[in-house]
Parts: sequence; C-alpha cells; structure tokens
Amino acid sequence: MQTIHADMCKVEFEPGQFEAITAIYSLFHVPRNDHAALFDKFYRWLCPKGKVLFTYATKEFTGSIEFDGYKEFMDQELYYSHKSPDKLYADLENTGFNIESADYRDIGNEIFLWITASR
Repeated sequence: MQTIHADMCKVEFEPGQFEAITAIYSLFHVPRNDHAALFDKFYRWLCPKGKVLFTYATKEFTGSIEFDGYKEFMDQELYYSHKSPDKLYADLENTGFNIESADYRDIGNEIFLWITASR
C-alpha cells in the first residue's frame, strides 16, 4: 500500500487504477464549480464497476441550498462550497455514475449527505 499526499484537484492517475475512491469531509472544501471536473477524474480513475463514496455539505449544514463561503468549525473559519442536491446528482449522472445511495447522516450533530456511486 502506498500513501499519496496531494491536492485532489491537481493530482493525476492512470485510468482504471482504483476499485474505490473515498472523499470523506473533503470535497465540500473545494469550490463547487470544480466538483464536476473532480467527478470526471474519479470516473476515469475507477476500474469498471468501481465505486466512489463521499460526503457532501447541504442546506442542513450551511443553511443555504447552495453555498460558497466560510463557516466556523472548531474555532476556525473554514471554506465550504456545495451545490443543491439536484445539481449534485445531475453532475454525477452526466459523468456516467450510477447513484447507489444518497443518505443524510447526523454524526455529532452535523448533517451531511453521504453518496455512494458506481461506474
């Protein structure tokens, strides 16, 4: 096993390299206008029938159906960005993903959308 520390927006891998990709509590710290491009990368990097699991911020966390700004978390101002769930689902489906599950989960009094999608 190899650990790679890199910016997910800049790193590149050969197509079909992974059976699964996870992006837990990270994707929503990337500008929402870059999400579709990341989904394209994830799709390319996955082998046939590969899966992606990620968390996505929503109105339940940010207070807005779409958000691009800062929120306080553990006494720090952190950048958050998300589209509406419908726009998120459209981005995934336009990329070619099959959405297997989309569940709102309350963990530690924070509600995020947990998505599992397959290639």
